[in-house]
Parts: sequence; C-alpha cells; structure tokens
Amino acid sequence: MVICCASVGIRSEAAIAVADPGIRAFYRHRRAHPTPAVFLDRDGVLVEEINYLHRPADVRLLAGVVETIRSWNRRDIPVVVVTNQAGVGRGYYGWPDFMAVQGHIESLLQRHDAWLDGTWACAYHPDALPPLNKQHPFRKPGPG
Repeated sequence: MVICCASVGIRSEAAIAVADPGIRAFYRHRRAHPTPAVFLDRDGVLVEEINYLHRPADVRLLAGVVETIRSWNRRDIPVVVVTNQAGVGRGYYGWPDFMAVQGHIESLLQRHDAWLDGTWACAYHPDALPPLNKQHPFRKPGPG
C-alpha cells in the first residue's frame, strides 16, 4: 500500500509513548513545514510477510525496495512507514521486539544509502489485551 499525503508532522517517540501505550512513532528528520510524503505499509510491502514478525533474523527486504526508497530519499521526499502491530497488542511480543526489527530494517537500508524518515506503529486491535482491545482511529485503515 502506498499513500501520498499532503504533509508530514511527527511528534517525538517519547511523547507518544507516554500519552498512548498503543502507539509508537520514530522519526529521522523533523521538517519545519509540511511537505509531500510517501507512506508505506511495512509487512508485505517493505519486507516479506511473516505473521507477527518480531525477530530481526526473519527480516527479508522485498526486491526493489532499497532502490525505490533511495530514489525518494535523493529527491528529498520523506518516506514514512505506517504499520499495525496487533502482535504487540495481543501480547505475542513487545515494543522492544518491534524496535529491534525496525532497527534491523533501517540498518539494511542504510547499507545501501537509503533511509526511512519516520515510522508509526499501532498496537490497537479489537482482539488485543486491555487496554489496547478496541478499534482505534490510529489503526489502519482508520483516519488517525
């Protein structure tokens, strides 16, 4: 899934983590003004689809991902990942596992002079453990 959006505005990860246990956001660059951006799903778009991916060793970038992201980077188009993480919500793995996987993805991209400008992750899911067991507007395809 690729969604073009009119602007990118990302708060710090720490502020979101404190305010909402079901959301995590990480960013590389802050932008003073809104800018067009590319928003991508993670699983099945950037990496092979693996149910509840939570181990860095299981990460496999899909063909063409590095080249495509690098081309957007070179044109100064922010690249943002937006991913539902029901596995966190269901207690199958935690935010540290998610962060390890995401860090590995970033390191694979960086080896080829490519990067992600931001990552937004949502652990809310109707079948999650409380307090994350609800349909939250931040969960894709919601408007949040």
